[in-house]
Amino acid sequence: MKKMKLLKLVALLILSASISTAEEPDNEFNRLFDPNVDVDAVLDNDRVLNAYLACFYDEGPCAERPKLVKSKIREVLETTCGKCNDQQRQRLKYILNKFIDKRPNDWQRILEIYDPDGAFRDNVEKLKQGLPAQ
Repeated sequence: MKKMKLLKLVALLILSASISTAEEPDNEFNRLFDPNVDVDAVLDNDRVLNAYLACFYDEGPCAERPKLVKSKIREVLETTCGKCNDQQRQRLKYILNKFIDKRPNDWQRILEIYDPDGAFRDNVEKLKQGLPAQ
């Protein structure tokens, strides 16, 4: 009898875990906008920032974090960060504005690679303002 109750409890816990996991937003976007990552430590350090850019430009190796960012650039531009919550959108606004001010030529190069026909330029302006996807 105790064994049956234990099995039911385990089954209930597994079911609960699978339901809560299914309701979580895109885990990659949670990792992409991880609040524990110090974005200023990346943006203010040319050596680190250049490593990210080399990854984005396919001119160097991609560590785990730059690889994740690279994999989401086009989607973020195309959907105006449609999977982002408000906090993530504000974090992106901060990152974009700081990066564009600091490295405008690199920003243009990123756009040439990930938005070569300029289809997402209006979305970029919305992202820079922290506006939600429409």
